[in-house]
Amino acid sequence: MIFKEYNNLYFRALEKLIALAIDGKLTEEKLFSTVQATAFSESAVFIEEAIKNGEWNVIDKDLTTPYKSVPTLPLTLIEKRWLKALFTDKRIRLFVDEEPEFLHDVSPLFNVCDVIYPDKFDLGDDYESETYVKNFKTVLRCIKENKKVKIRYKSPSGNSKEVVYVPRRIEYSAKDDKFRLLAGNVFNAHVLNIGRIAECWEDEPFNPSVQPSFTINREEVTFEILNQRNCLERALIHFSAFEKETVRVEADRFLVKMKYPKDMETEILIRLMQFGQFVKILEPEGMVEQIKSRIFAQKTNIEAYEEGRTESN
Repeated sequence: MIFKEYNNLYFRALEKLIALAIDGKLTEEKLFSTVQATAFSESAVFIEEAIKNGEWNVIDKDLTTPYKSVPTLPLTLIEKRWLKALFTDKRIRLFVDEEPEFLHDVSPLFNVCDVIYPDKFDLGDDYESETYVKNFKTVLRCIKENKKVKIRYKSPSGNSKEVVYVPRRIEYSAKDDKFRLLAGNVFNAHVLNIGRIAECWEDEPFNPSVQPSFTINREEVTFEILNQRNCLERALIHFSAFEKETVRVEADRFLVKMKYPKDMETEILIRLMQFGQFVKILEPEGMVEQIKSRIFAQKTNIEAYEEGRTESN
């Protein structure tokens, strides 16, 4: 709990309350709604009582403040070291141009390169490529500024074509270590691997409120989780990026219905298999058959390996 006490939610809530008080806009209603939105929902009662009793000197009983400007909290050394650690991650260049000067003389809390991901493919995106970084930032800027983006995209077969898309969001696959762009034209949705974008340019602005909505083709998988070895929590965290519904069916057994993009079926299948006997896929039938086929192939390979060892001995 590195940041548990210092600079916690209460500090952030008070920062907003002081800003409102300086502008003369702090009311009891604003106090309650601001604290609820910033801190824990029950915190509003305690903070309001502390202000009325005069326990806190930052805001007076009449909801004014002696401060002339909003106080800022300096970063602690541990926070600086945490930020420095983030700059050891190659992906940081996609979002920040350069490391802040105040971090130059700080040692990182840890090195991201020292973290081992056993269930991650090695062939991730090339985050050190200047072309990749440029394309990523162009796409991200178009999303933020509601601009269409013209993309020259390379297909797996090596062909390329230029298409103008309405960019919606960028998604990251921890399994593949790749970023993907969800975009569309008219009513068609597309998922583009950013690593396959040869070049892209900003295009004309668009109004998101009148732009036709589109959705990506999604499939649904239903599976049971046996909550042993903290499997339920691990699975829910593992699939936190996907829309799902979880229902308890027995004391230690849960039913999960999860939606995923159709082109990620193989990845979802592999990720579910990693939980072994604690996860049982119920639907769809096609995925169940794939599981059986993979298990049979693994069993055959193991038997062949054992037979080879026996003959060699």
